Amino acid sequence: MGDLWNALIFDPMLNSLIILYTFLGNNFGLTIIVFTLIVNIIMLPLRLKQIRSTKKLAVLGPRLQAIQKKYANDSQRRGQETMRIYKEEGISPLGCLGPLVIQMPIWISLYWCIYALIPTFPENFASLTSHMYDSLEFLDTAIPLNSTFLGLDLGQPVALFALFVGGSMWVLQKMSMMESTDPRQQQTQKMMLWMMPFMFGFLCLQFPSGLSMYWMTSNLVGIAVQYFVAGWGGLIPSADTNNSEPVKPSKINEEDISSEEEDLDEKQYKNKRQDSRRRNRNSSNRARRKQR
Repeated sequence: MGDLWNALIFDPMLNSLIILYTFLGNNFGLTIIVFTLIVNIIMLPLRLKQIRSTKKLAVLGPRLQAIQKKYANDSQRRGQETMRIYKEEGISPLGCLGPLVIQMPIWISLYWCIYALIPTFPENFASLTSHMYDSLEFLDTAIPLNSTFLGLDLGQPVALFALFVGGSMWVLQKMSMMESTDPRQQQTQKMMLWMMPFMFGFLCLQFPSGLSMYWMTSNLVGIAVQYFVAGWGGLIPSADTNNSEPVKPSKINEEDISSEEEDLDEKQYKNKRQDSRRRNRNSSNRARRKQR
């Protein structure tokens, strides 16, 4: 497992960072920023898909609420109808977690790269050459990397960076948050809105500030993409809802979902009647055969 991790993630990232460092004037801070931008460009299709799924979920809110009311006492049927709507609209309930899940192994590998490359941890230089590509001999002259950026050591925790990470993550989550009338969902959203920024801010106080710079840059890119695709969202609700009429669509959607469910129930009722008639005919035929 360790060899697979090194071959697929750690070694390519380590060598990429050294190459960027060499071409960016031996500036490690700029190297992390450019590396973060490249990662986010690669993940842009996934991020756009996440934003579109969130917007679709917001539009489907009234229909989902109608299902919850209609099948309040039937959790199985409620789940089936909810998944049916997700399937019809092409929405993955877990799609919103995609960018965060993918970035976690990148963040972990970046930690080990920083730990291996900067002079704060010289004991790691002995094993560093085994992870460097032999075809790139010029990389040997680049290490150890200068970890100073704007007068700060990126190999040490910086409280200001941790604060920026928590603040930018809060803004990004607030912008992408869906409006909900469900008290339980509102409570969950409120908890996640504060828990995630606090958790990552606390982690950034324990790890090298180069990791904080990665998350801070990634959050700023996410905020920019979120704004251009979906506006300010939940951060400034009035900016995106002044020209909208939320009450009327809710009524229409509730009527639509009710008619859909009535049609479905009617079809099921007709199918049951047909099955019953078929069984009665079969029983009558068997009885006649016995009389003969």
